[in-house]
Amino acid sequence: MLNEVQEFRAYTGAVPGLTGSLGRFTLESIRDFLGFERIFTILARGYLFRDDGDPYERVDSAKNALRAWCSVPDPKDPPDQWKFSTCFPALHEAFPELVDENGNGWYIRHIRGIASYAQAHPEKVKANVKRYLTDRIDDYETAWRNKVRQYQIPIFLESTDAIWQIRFDDVIANALTLGPLRDMEAEITPEQKDKLLPFVKGKVRLEHLVTLVAYYKANKPEDSDWVVLPASGFSNYFGSTVFSKQVLKELTDTVILRSSTSYGSGRFRVKEEYL
Repeated sequence: MLNEVQEFRAYTGAVPGLTGSLGRFTLESIRDFLGFERIFTILARGYLFRDDGDPYERVDSAKNALRAWCSVPDPKDPPDQWKFSTCFPALHEAFPELVDENGNGWYIRHIRGIASYAQAHPEKVKANVKRYLTDRIDDYETAWRNKVRQYQIPIFLESTDAIWQIRFDDVIANALTLGPLRDMEAEITPEQKDKLLPFVKGKVRLEHLVTLVAYYKANKPEDSDWVVLPASGFSNYFGSTVFSKQVLKELTDTVILRSSTSYGSGRFRVKEEYL
């Protein structure tokens, strides 16, 4: 969570699903499409700020990078003018790491890889993986196509249908505000660790506490005590929903205060005595 450059590479490098790994996802985030706003923002920042050029001149290119990553072929006829395409093979030349010549984007190749591996090696994967992906891959791809169309809804479309959807336009705007990807260090003193140690019990590990406090310190704005808590992003980082389902519950009102989590995100602040 602190090394955003590493996070970017996790979503653009070798496709982990081909070896059966969920990669930087949990089954819940895949199944329920949670945490994608953070993933898209990390991707957009990576392509907007690749070098010292003007990121505003790369807005269209960054949006195409998102389309390439999400690309998935549609076996049906092309959508009508009120819908959006989901397949972008033409972007392969510009983003060969994100989409192949047939329009299979990084994400759908990852999902198909997991499903295929689970089919071939059921003894090596959890039963839920096979149940939610291998046995329902066609349904999942249909749901993903619908999501990809929704992501492309213009920000000023005169419709209420897009109010609560993730949209590429919003992602790009947020990415421009946040700036280049950061490689932050966990600046936690030995004294702070000693204060956190009493809370290391049950499912709560010291790594959870240190990462959460360090993330708060690195992202706290000057004009507020509250920081956006990408709970699904943390779960993806730790490789388990234990963080979002159990760890946060254990730490709330002890080490942190937080608002309710919705769509995989919320707000939190660390109590002063642990900073």
